[in-house]
Amino acid sequence: MKKFYSFLLPAILFLSVVALPGAFVNAETEGTSNSTDTGTASTNTGTMPDKPKPPIPPNVLQGIKKDGMKEKASTIRTNVQEKKEEMKDKASTTRANIDAKREEMKDRASTTRANMDAKREEMKEKAREHMRKFLGQITERLSAAIGRAEKLVERINSRIEKLKERGVDTPEAEAFLAEASGHIAEAKTLLSQIPGAVDTAVASDELRGAFEGVRSLIEKVKQEIKSAYGSIRKAVESLKLSADTERHATTSSDQ
Repeated sequence: MKKFYSFLLPAILFLSVVALPGAFVNAETEGTSNSTDTGTASTNTGTMPDKPKPPIPPNVLQGIKKDGMKEKASTIRTNVQEKKEEMKDKASTTRANIDAKREEMKDRASTTRANMDAKREEMKEKAREHMRKFLGQITERLSAAIGRAEKLVERINSRIEKLKERGVDTPEAEAFLAEASGHIAEAKTLLSQIPGAVDTAVASDELRGAFEGVRSLIEKVKQEIKSAYGSIRKAVESLKLSADTERHATTSSDQ
């Protein structure tokens, strides 16, 4: 029995020596494990999922919707107002452009009217010069016709005087010649009125109507000249007849 215990005691001590480092390692390992578990538990406790949020009450949700609608309505009103302002600016610009265009057209129309008035006045002045020249030529021709009539009257008067010296009766020829002289005098009076009538007509704005008076004077002068030549022709015929009568009477007496 003593031998048994004497053998058992050293064995126990050996086993104790061998087992102690393992026990320390296991203890340390368990401590580490326990620390890890504790840290893990702590970590798990810190990252636990949040609790589900409670649902938004209907009245709050309706208020949020109203606020959103108000914001949208405000935005729409702002956009509409901006659009109105933009349209007003465009309308104002358009009116300004239209006014500017209208003024430009007025200026062009005014310039056109001024040009037309100047052109019309230029045409009137050319017409006046043409009428002066034309009427001057007519007046010269009428004056020349009167001058020829006066020369004819002088020649016939000279013929009458010669016939009267021969004893030929020439009262009828003298009467026709006096009549011709009267027409010539009237033609000369009317002719002298033409230059003044021309000046008056040329100064008038209504040229066509103003020259009616000049035309009337010219026609009267022509008629007087025509009548004067008619009387001169009658005077010449009368003198020829008187001279033939006197010649026949002389021939008869000589026989």
